[in-house]
Formats: sequence, structure tokens, C-alpha cells
Amino acid sequence: MKAVSVIVLQVIVCAYVLIGGAIFWALESGQESQTIKTMDNQYQRFLDNNTCVSSEDLQAFIDEIITAYDKGILIRNSSQAIQQWTFVKSAFFAVTCVTTIGYGNQAPTTKGGRVFFMFYAIVGIAMTGLVLSEIGTKMCNAIKPLREKKDN
Repeated sequence: MKAVSVIVLQVIVCAYVLIGGAIFWALESGQESQTIKTMDNQYQRFLDNNTCVSSEDLQAFIDEIITAYDKGILIRNSSQAIQQWTFVKSAFFAVTCVTTIGYGNQAPTTKGGRVFFMFYAIVGIAMTGLVLSEIGTKMCNAIKPLREKKDN
């Protein structure tokens, strides 16, 4: 395969990742926004019903829970709304999907997102494999003259 073909394949994979990120964002961000609204309402309701707790104290408590969660400790009955499905984070998820890295810090929760993920991964992993194979071939061909000189 010519170098131009490899570059075209890389551009196609990059476009595929960006389109996939946009689709994941569209599928997942709506539910996430609704959850954030619900949590904001719950937060305000808690403060309204518990006048002995200040907003600052409650926020400090929530921040500690988030810190624990980031360290792998799950604390129930308290949360903070941190969006996972921004476009950039969705595109990052798409990259981890097609490269089979799968960090596990984010996953689709809607049925549409999960179904799309399955088909997206099948095609994306195959495309990424093809691109990496071609890059490997080009790298081998580039160092072939060096190996031949060494053998002589």
C-alpha cells in the first residue's frame, strides 16, 4: 500500500473517531443533563429542608466524596454532577473503543448508546488494525535498507 493510502486511511480513522464521538455525545449527553438537573434539584431541596447545614459545608462534604470516588472508593447516597459526555470526552471514549484500550472510566448507559457501541467497535477496531498493520509495513520497509547494510 502506498504512503498516500496509509495517510488517507489515518484520516478516515480520525474522521470515524470524531463522528463516533459526536454520536456518543448526542446519545448520552441528554440523559446526563437530565440527571444533573435532578441532582441540582435534590441538592437544593436538601439545603431547604436542612437549615442547619450550610451550602459550603454540604459542598465540602460532596467534594470529599468525589475525592474518595476518584481513588476507587464508592460512597452511596451522595453524588456530584460531573459530565462524562462532553464532545471531547466522547471522542476520547471513541478512541479507547477503536484501539481496544478501554480504560473503563466511561461507558454508554442508554440502550441506543450501547447498541451503537457494539457496531461502532466492530468496524472501528478492524479499521484501526488495518491502519496499524500498514504503518508497521511502512516502518519495516523504511528500515529494510539498514538491515541489508548490516548483513553485508
